[in-house]
Amino acid sequence: MHTPHKLSNADIPAVLAYIAPEREVNLFIEGDIELYGLERDAVELFAFGDDWDSLLLRYYENYMLASNKANPELAGVASFLKERKMLCLSAKEAYLLQMQPYFPATKVQGTYLCKLDKASFRPKPEGVQKPLQLGPDHAGAIVGLYKQIEEFAKPYLEHEEEKTEQTRDNYEKGCIGFGIFEDDKLVCTANITARTQSGAMIIGVATLP
Repeated sequence: MHTPHKLSNADIPAVLAYIAPEREVNLFIEGDIELYGLERDAVELFAFGDDWDSLLLRYYENYMLASNKANPELAGVASFLKERKMLCLSAKEAYLLQMQPYFPATKVQGTYLCKLDKASFRPKPEGVQKPLQLGPDHAGAIVGLYKQIEEFAKPYLEHEEEKTEQTRDNYEKGCIGFGIFEDDKLVCTANITARTQSGAMIIGVATLP
């Protein structure tokens, strides 16, 4: 596998065409391109192989792997990642399972992705507390909640300062999130990320156990 090619803003049209067949899966790539472009410190995008066998997005120390090939060659991606600081790698489960032998001490955490295309919902029931829209000043409370939830806790416990700064930065750049407080303590939250002209992803849905 060739050394990966670092993509630039000039490559954005080709990147968007590459990920278009699975836009829901690749909303993070589309969203980061719209928000940051490909020439900012927070984001990099690398192409592996002359015909772009796979793409690897870096957002701070978090990575996302994408491919439009049925069986991408991932050994080169693994070698590349071993030389970098990586907190998390997101991808389709099949790709993560291919990568796992290169990172035997790392656990693959499965999750679910659902596509939502409804334009409206039922009215909120009466007597339910109205969520508060969150902002940069709530970063500490958000991280504090995630630290208490098993599925989220590990990176927030191990990298609390970095995660707090990233959360604050996300909200300063327009992240939309809501939460409910009880006695000044955040007890549930959800936010929108990868917001693009074509959609968005609802993530970080968490309720205090």
